[in-house]
Amino acid sequence: MAVPFRKVSKTRGRMRRTHYKVEANSVVKCKNCGSMIKPHRACPECGFYNGKNVVSKERIIMKKGKLIVISGPSGVGKDTVVKELLKNNDNFELSISMTSREKRLNEQDKVDYYFVSKEKFEKEIENNNLLEWAKYNDNYYGTPKKEIEKRINNNINVFLVIEVVGGMNIKKMLKDDALLIFLLPPDFKELRNRIVNRNLDNEENINKRLKIAEEEIKVSKKYDYVVVNDDLNKTVKEIENIIKKELK
Repeated sequence: MAVPFRKVSKTRGRMRRTHYKVEANSVVKCKNCGSMIKPHRACPECGFYNGKNVVSKERIIMKKGKLIVISGPSGVGKDTVVKELLKNNDNFELSISMTSREKRLNEQDKVDYYFVSKEKFEKEIENNNLLEWAKYNDNYYGTPKKEIEKRINNNINVFLVIEVVGGMNIKKMLKDDALLIFLLPPDFKELRNRIVNRNLDNEENINKRLKIAEEEIKVSKKYDYVVVNDDLNKTVKEIENIIKKELK
């Protein structure tokens, strides 16, 4: 077994000092949390060094970005709200989800979604490459893991627009490291009007979406915040205030 560092002794006058010469690329295991770290360095995960917490928890958290989940029923205006939030805030980015559904006429691959086949999506699930995934209206939706981890670790705050099943999975995995916001329509009549006005679905699919919406809204109480999207500017401002409060 390779020794990560070796002991070098030097004598100055009467005092004998011991120095440690660190070997290249050596790592040791943090005695507190088990993370692999460089020798004689404070652990970046828990802040411990030689049995003492030398880095405050607040400083550690500041080094990482926050994942902000936006959920809500189909037609509530999630994408429109997030686009306005991104326009007003330079220090936020949008995570691009992956889906097996067909690309719509106004959508672009790798911009709106990563559009893949059902077989490709199932392969990603099998290889554990997704942070979360869910099946909605007979199509797969999920979040590529590497993209999120890279941004969060680089202190970038990331918006993630996903369905409630994915939102609950994120909450279970990340707990306080994620902020969950649910968008509600003013009422079901307005929600139906918004879906109809998109001209993307036939009557059967519209009714199916509304039925799913009823179940999704029941889950909204499990989110950190619920915002009624009755006016775009008002909704954007309210969410901005929530984020500022949570990132303090």
